[in-house]
Amino acid sequence: MEEPLKHKLQTNKKDFLRLKQSKMAGYFSEILNRSPPMVETNIPKAEVDLDISTDQPIRKAVIGANKTIKNEKSPAKSLNTELSRPTAK
Repeated sequence: MEEPLKHKLQTNKKDFLRLKQSKMAGYFSEILNRSPPMVETNIPKAEVDLDISTDQPIRKAVIGANKTIKNEKSPAKSLNTELSRPTAK
């Protein structure tokens, strides 16, 4: 007797997700568990400290960005406007 289509799809999805999870685990394990580099990098200090806000984003801005993305429009234009505004001190 043949399995119902819904059961087949669920089984295939579960198998797919298990395989994907296994591949991702292997990938990240390889990246995160490698030996340290042979040559130490020399990263110079920044010449200028940038005034970057690390405050939580405003809920209204997040909702607006999500709507823009859902409409398949680039948020870049609105983000540039936000980034170019001077921060209040």
